[in-house]
Amino acid sequence: MSGGTIMDHITTLPHQNDQNVIRHLTNLGKLMSADLIRELKKLDDKGVLVEVELEESKAFYHLGNIGRARASLTGARTTANAIYVQPRMQVKY
Repeated sequence: MSGGTIMDHITTLPHQNDQNVIRHLTNLGKLMSADLIRELKKLDDKGVLVEVELEESKAFYHLGNIGRARASLTGARTTANAIYVQPRMQVKY
């Protein structure tokens, strides 16, 4: 084993597994979030739509997809401008 001690490899193994799980969930989540946003637009529930778009933006940001994060954030801002956003939600995000 090159590049460190056995403990280094043991401690990085769970992180690699976590990354694989996150990657698979993200691929599934992309499909689910697009469908969810489409359905929320049909239902015209703007409050929930803003929250979903903000969570999606945070997820894309942490995954390193800055372009998609910005797009989600722009969508959330556009939707939020059309409704009253409670101060609690403003502070949260």
